[in-house]
Amino acid sequence: MAINAALPNIPVYWGFANDAAQAPFIVLQWVGGAGYLFMDYQTSGGFERRLQVAAWAETYIAANEYIRAIQEALLRLPVVSAIDAPIDTYDYEMSVYGSHMDFTVIT
Repeated sequence: MAINAALPNIPVYWGFANDAAQAPFIVLQWVGGAGYLFMDYQTSGGFERRLQVAAWAETYIAANEYIRAIQEALLRLPVVSAIDAPIDTYDYEMSVYGSHMDFTVIT
């Protein structure tokens, strides 16, 4: 996976991080998308999904560095495009900084 290659020492979780997760970590989740793009529902390259990627770190700068590395890695793939720019956040319960971004993935 492109994200593991870009950030090999950072755990990646699908859906949500487990209770034992400590920053830094990455969370990926499918959050919708257009679905089938062609009426026949079979044409190759005709399914669009929206992938949300969140990078969590102990510092604001690190979270932003991680999301930039992820963005660069994913946008090298021909089936991925960015929907928006990174959005910063902070999780008060875990005391971690985050940055998340959405991508379109065509399969």
